Amino acid sequence: MTLQQGLLLLVVGVLALWVLGAHNRLAGLRRAVNEAWSRVDATLRQRDDTLAGLLVALREPLAAEPAALGALAAAQGRAMQVAQALAARPLDPEAARDWAAADVQLSAAATRVLALLQAQPPADAALQALLAGWRGQADELAFARRLFNEAAQRHDDALLQWPTRLLTPLLRARAVGRL
Repeated sequence: MTLQQGLLLLVVGVLALWVLGAHNRLAGLRRAVNEAWSRVDATLRQRDDTLAGLLVALREPLAAEPAALGALAAAQGRAMQVAQALAARPLDPEAARDWAAADVQLSAAATRVLALLQAQPPADAALQALLAGWRGQADELAFARRLFNEAAQRHDDALLQWPTRLLTPLLRARAVGRL
């Protein structure tokens, strides 16, 4: 083997190790985003269970407001639908945007129902417990969303770093959506 062949082999070896390292780093960051999504998903499932019970419990106290309860139920259905789509593709920016929009609609409908409840505070202890659970889950979801967004930001920052960004077309890597 000549010196030129040895240098060429060395350069190819270094490049191969660099590509492998960049791939492994991006794979680890994608795994972190998926793990963060798992936490969001678990919190969403708890919130959906609580909201289903809340909708049943609110039928009597808000019997005069069927439109508000209907809007909340519809917003919950839409949020659950897009959350399932996002669960199938947690790295998809469009799915994340759809979920964020559906969550805004759900929050608006819930705010309306909670405002109606403030006009006539519930005396039922079970309903008060459900409301406390709903509020607590909102905090948990905000925390889980923050963790997801931080993991997504680390992933996207790695995509933009030179020289890794030279490999993004080869690795078919793309930016992750935010919640």
